[in-house]
Amino acid sequence: MTLHPVWSFLILSILGLAAARLSAADSTSDDLTIPESYPKDYIFALYSHNEPVGPSQTELRTHQNAPGFSYQHRLGHPWVVNVGYRSQSFINLNQNRPVSLITVFNATQRLFRIYHPFYALAGTELLYLIPVQKANPPITKDADFSTEIGIGAVGSLWYLMSQNSILALDVQRWRGTKTDRLHGVSMTVGLGWGF
Repeated sequence: MTLHPVWSFLILSILGLAAARLSAADSTSDDLTIPESYPKDYIFALYSHNEPVGPSQTELRTHQNAPGFSYQHRLGHPWVVNVGYRSQSFINLNQNRPVSLITVFNATQRLFRIYHPFYALAGTELLYLIPVQKANPPITKDADFSTEIGIGAVGSLWYLMSQNSILALDVQRWRGTKTDRLHGVSMTVGLGWGF
């Protein structure tokens, strides 16, 4: 029996959220986290640059930078959960035409205080990678690549500009799990607003 990729993504995302919530319940708040007076929820506008790595370099090259958005919630010290969307634009070298990855992701990161207002985050992410010919409507599936569930490692640096705004720099190393064709590194700048 095989499980549809969407169900696999949802199940793994729920398990990641549950594990983070259980860990947060055992921790206590101290001066090593973001102050309690700061919002726990943020909406981020993202701008990403993507590079193919490993086996993907023989099939893909970077085409253009792309926007995205995410919702991030601090579960308490020391966990942050992130759900969002980012588009990744490449050129298919075999056919010399654009191919984009519509990427829906869920990340769980541990928060480390460097020195207020600077914070580092490190963790893992699950991705749902949908290859399309272009990321804007009408969306047409790319026949050369298959939809994949991806996994990745993510590191972030947050600068708290004010009590309600964050400047974030993220680096993600990700890969698809179905084939060996989708590997990449994404570098993202994000501006978050708290509520």
